[in-house]
Parts: sequence; structure tokens; C-alpha cells
Amino acid sequence: MKSGAIDSALQDYEKNVTGEKEKLLRLMDEGMLLRVGKRYEESNQKFFAAAKIIEMNGYLSLGEQAVSLLVNEKQTTYQGEDFEKVLVHLYLGLNFLSLNQPDSALVEMRRVNEILFKMISEGKRPYELNAFARYLGGVLFENENNENDAYVAYKNTASIDPELADQFDPLRTDLVRMAKRMGFEQDLDKYKKEFGNEAFAKLNENAGAKDGAVLLLVEVGKSPEKYSSREKHMKAGQKGSAAEVWVPVTYYRRRHYRIHSARLKIENRASTTVTLNDIEGVAIRYLKDRMGRMIAKAILQAGVKAGIAVGVGKATNSKELGVLTGLALFLMSEADTRSWLLLPAQLQIAKIYLKPGTYSGTIEYLDGLGSVDSVEAISQIVVKSKKTTILQRRSFD
Repeated sequence: MKSGAIDSALQDYEKNVTGEKEKLLRLMDEGMLLRVGKRYEESNQKFFAAAKIIEMNGYLSLGEQAVSLLVNEKQTTYQGEDFEKVLVHLYLGLNFLSLNQPDSALVEMRRVNEILFKMISEGKRPYELNAFARYLGGVLFENENNENDAYVAYKNTASIDPELADQFDPLRTDLVRMAKRMGFEQDLDKYKKEFGNEAFAKLNENAGAKDGAVLLLVEVGKSPEKYSSREKHMKAGQKGSAAEVWVPVTYYRRRHYRIHSARLKIENRASTTVTLNDIEGVAIRYLKDRMGRMIAKAILQAGVKAGIAVGVGKATNSKELGVLTGLALFLMSEADTRSWLLLPAQLQIAKIYLKPGTYSGTIEYLDGLGSVDSVEAISQIVVKSKKTTILQRRSFD
């Protein structure tokens, strides 16, 4: 994928990933490969097929609960982690942006938070809404001259994470700029108190009434990788006895990547990207929550397996055979380490406000210490009044 050998990678999938149990994961990976190859329509065909499977299984599905308790987790059909289900729609939206279909992109960005809201409200998941999708939705509303919905989207973005406005100055600018454009004096007074007089004055200067903007979306790093481990738990037995059981569990391990952010520079202005969707962190947190629920299932499995082992021992009049059967059944169990590995670690945004015109500039890719690792020259960036020009980049290093 990094080298651009998309066709070779797709051929590898066609040859080596043929099982129905891996169909969803294959579709998501192929969608990402085609997106990187700038084959956006084909990519969306894959993502729509993946979304259909997810919807049929249910966004609140906990996995194949009805599967035989003696079967490996790896032998079940892959249904996707919760965050992966959401990101299918986010990437549909990003592809539609690349295809210059903003209305369809907006539909998918709204779908992201609709699904998350369902997971939070109906599934009782300890999740939060997606600030990246919400903010991008605001940008798209504004580009369609829907100022009221744009302002609501910006306000909702700020409410998802109270610290985001402090880290991402363009969000503050958008709040002030839109409140000013809508004539909401009470909101302006609130922002003046909240941000301070000096900061408020600078925000007013940052973007004129007819200015446009350039927005840089960067996919940074590599998503974490799953690994299987075993945890010891005690299972209560009959008549006060207790059995020690080892439960197979899955965790995410972070992968190394060199580029951690980017800096957009145009004219005499610069803006460094800020993370609005921490895929890496969300993946680790979501899986921890799911493992808490799945460990209970695994302990139940262990109890059933132990019961089968005892039954075998009684039927054969052999205590040793019963113990060996139990051990064999426990060793069969293995946690599922499949995951969508072609995702980035983070989705980041930088934004610069400019007068209408045509510009050139640079994108500086920064390492973990903030030093410049590499530079990309960009040209013919057209900025229109009250519109945001969107650039998309993917860093693989």
C-alpha cells in the first residue's frame, strides 16, 4: 500500500483471503487499498458492501453469542469492532469528498454520529461522539451556505470535548466567526468571557467576513495491532470448590510510526494539525470495554468445558482422562486477533484562513519531537470567499 502497488495487494487478497468468515475484514481492507490508489468509486463499492453486512448483523451485535462454546473465537465470523463499524461510514464520506460530492459526504458524516449515538444510548457503551465527523460536517454545511447548521455543528464539536477548543484554535475562530455572521451577540459575549479579551480580538482578526480557508486532513500513523493473551480467573465449583481457569483475551498493542503530525504553511501563515479522531486510543479503549463483557462469556465457556471434562472422566471411570480432556478443551480456546490493520492511528486537521485567490505553500511532516521530517510542496490552491478548500493526505511512515 505504501509503495502504491495496489493491484498486487488486491490480487493477494483475492488469492489468499477467500473464507466467508473474513469477508467483512477483506471488504474493509480492499476499500482502504482502493482509496489509497485514488480509485474512490471502487473503494466506496467495497465500503458500501461492508456497511450492508454490518447493518444486517446489527450495530449493537456482541458477536456470535450462539456459537458452540467449544469453538475458537477465531472460528467465528468477523463482525468488526464497534469503532471499525463507525469508520466505514467516515471513509465513505472522505471518498465522497474526493469525488467532489459534498452532499453525499455530509450524509455519511452525519451517519457516523447517528451510529455512535445508538451505541451510547441503546447499547449503553461508554463511548463519545466523533469530533472529526462533526467538525467536517460543519465545514460542509458552511460550504453549502447553510450557516445555521454549520454553526450548530461547530458548537456540537466543542461540546464533545471541552478541551478541544483550547487545542484547536480554528474551532474557536469558527465559533466566533459564525456567531458574528449570524448576529448572535449573546454568544459573542459568552466567547469573549470564555476566551479572554486578547484571544477574542485575535480570533476576530484571523478571518475576515469574506475570507475563505484551506483545511488539511491528514491520516497519520498505523492503527494498533491485536495480540492474544491469557488471564487467570477463578471459577466457583460445586460445594464450595473452586477451579482455576485461564481465559483467552485480546489486547491492542501500539505500532511504531515516525510521522506524528503535519504543519500547513501558506503565505505568512502556518497551522499545525490537531487530532480530532484518535483511532489508536479509541481502539484500545473500545476493546477494553468489550473484553470486560467477553471475559464473562469466556468464564462461562470454561465452566462448560470443565463440566464436559468431568463428564468424560465419569463415563470412562478415569479421573486422569477427565483432566486431560478438560486441558485439551482449554487449549483449543484462542482469542480473536483479526483487525482492520490498514487504518491510520489518527485523523488530524489543520486550517488556515485566507483572502480569496490562488496560492502555493508547503506541508511539513513532523516527527514525535515536532522536528521536520519531510516537506511536500503544494500549488494551485484555489480559495473562494466564504468557502473551505479541503486537502487530504495519508502518511505511512
